[in-house]
Amino acid sequence: MRAPFEVGYVGVPIFFALSGFLITLRYEADFRNGHTTYTAYLLKRLIRVVPLYLFVLIFGVFAFGRPTNIMPTDGRQTLILLTLTQAFFPSTLFLGTTVGWTLTLEMLYYLLAPAFFRWLRP
Repeated sequence: MRAPFEVGYVGVPIFFALSGFLITLRYEADFRNGHTTYTAYLLKRLIRVVPLYLFVLIFGVFAFGRPTNIMPTDGRQTLILLTLTQAFFPSTLFLGTTVGWTLTLEMLYYLLAPAFFRWLRP
């Protein structure tokens, strides 16, 4: 009975992976038919992810503080958190929101998936 509470954090990356895949797959036909551009697609993805992430990071983490082991300790770490790049830097992987690193991967997926779908198309 305790298992969902002990490993519940696993659901966040799984949710991001599934939602990223489904959202991008939904745009595949629009790319193919010329109904949307790569820039418009990326802008929509950024608008969906970044404002809420920054709100949580600034008001939930920075403003009210968190345990010192997940707070950024210098400007470099803060910049990494603000730019959603913590998955590229192992020392900052679990800083801030602790699962923010999954957003790095989600944004990277959004950048690369349209090209991958185009490559798969016959």
